[in-house]
Amino acid sequence: MKGARTGLIVSSVDRENHTIHLVVNGCMVTAICAPDDNTNIYEELKTILVGSVIKTPEKSI
Repeated sequence: MKGARTGLIVSSVDRENHTIHLVVNGCMVTAICAPDDNTNIYEELKTILVGSVIKTPEKSI
């Protein structure tokens, strides 16, 4: 598992089924990808995941 310091952990990659299992701030996330390369989607997903690690949730009163 990688990324324990950032709150983002890639727990497994299933290349045959194009699936990535992640843990983001303690939440299980499964990304199912198309078999074809798409750099636009890659950049979007990267932005979402990095943003989720950087932003802290606001506490409700």
